[in-house]
Amino acid sequence: MSVELATSGKSIITCTMIGSTSVNDKKVQLQRTSDTATSNPGTWSCVSDAAAALLPTGCSAGTILTAATYNP
Repeated sequence: MSVELATSGKSIITCTMIGSTSVNDKKVQLQRTSDTATSNPGTWSCVSDAAAALLPTGCSAGTILTAATYNP
């Protein structure tokens, strides 16, 4: 698991899965957008690079961010 946090509120939490070949080394990532105002906090979304049939409810296929692509 890894976590990247910014003072703006933008955040990513990444979990690397282990197990069968269909999930081994695949990632599930929670991504939070920056706060834009006190009354408008950031929102969370879930993305994964695992097969669509294996994704948890509410999670979609998407780009897994890294420390290099995080850009808070």
